[in-house]
Amino acid sequence: MNLEEIRKNTIENIQNKVDLINIHLPLLDSDIIIGDKEALVNRIEILHLLYTISIEGLDSKGFFYNIIKEKGLDKALSKNEFLFLDEGTSVNRNMINFSWYKESIYALLWCGGLVQEIYSLEEINMGNFYSLIPPEVSVEQFLDSIKLRTEKEMLVVLDYYYNLHWSFKHSEKGNSETLSIIRERRKSLEWFLYNYNSWDNVLLDT
Repeated sequence: MNLEEIRKNTIENIQNKVDLINIHLPLLDSDIIIGDKEALVNRIEILHLLYTISIEGLDSKGFFYNIIKEKGLDKALSKNEFLFLDEGTSVNRNMINFSWYKESIYALLWCGGLVQEIYSLEEINMGNFYSLIPPEVSVEQFLDSIKLRTEKEMLVVLDYYYNLHWSFKHSEKGNSETLSIIRERRKSLEWFLYNYNSWDNVLLDT
């Protein structure tokens, strides 16, 4: 796989979307360890439940935490997510962060072949995707519906969001909403492609 060719195509694809491009950004790491379908499903379920807490409000935390434990998903929580759910730490910051988890879900659904469009920087409407994920479908049906994209497909899109992340972070024209969309989608791709053992540990250097 030619990471230099991927970067060349990325630069061509983003040049009309940004006013700053860093042609010296390091290439992506070639040491890929793609996660499996079960890890993808578990992470999407957790992200969805935490996103729902951000929508329903803090009073719903106990209810959704019980669902997470009943499903056995508490073992797949990051340390930060566990501390929020179990001890109520960093409430305001986490509630804001969780509200952007829908963009993480979207990127992981794309990795699983369940959505087609990934390049638009428009904020998604999560309501359009509820029918794809539990509890609207069973976990078994959800797992069966996933057809993982190729390593190259995912690297191409990760490189796109990696470069956009730098551009929007360093541009005076970049707005916080678009930057949040880019960051969450990049984080999901980084997590899945490089098999991070914790959501908290995903590196988002620019």
